[in-house]
Amino acid sequence: MGMFTEEVKCEFNGVEIAVSLFFDANMSAMLKMHINGKAVAENSVYSPLGLPKKVALLRSAFQSQDGEHIIEVYATGFFNQRLIIRIDEVERARSKG
Repeated sequence: MGMFTEEVKCEFNGVEIAVSLFFDANMSAMLKMHINGKAVAENSVYSPLGLPKKVALLRSAFQSQDGEHIIEVYATGFFNQRLIIRIDEVERARSKG
């Protein structure tokens, strides 16, 4: 586990989505996404200037009772990173940072 952790969760049509961001002292970051407790995506990011906020850092698809949906994870902030979960281009959750 890193020295800094940020986490955000949401539920959508009975599906639980959780995203975690771990930073270490070198500003290396690891993002992990879980859907219903199962790891589905991860990404390593290095940026001494923070994470890019206009680029989806993680992307995955899932099935729910009403069809397929696309999840995208974004990050904002510099010292206080906030994670944003978007499902089908609509913001569904934002961490407090």
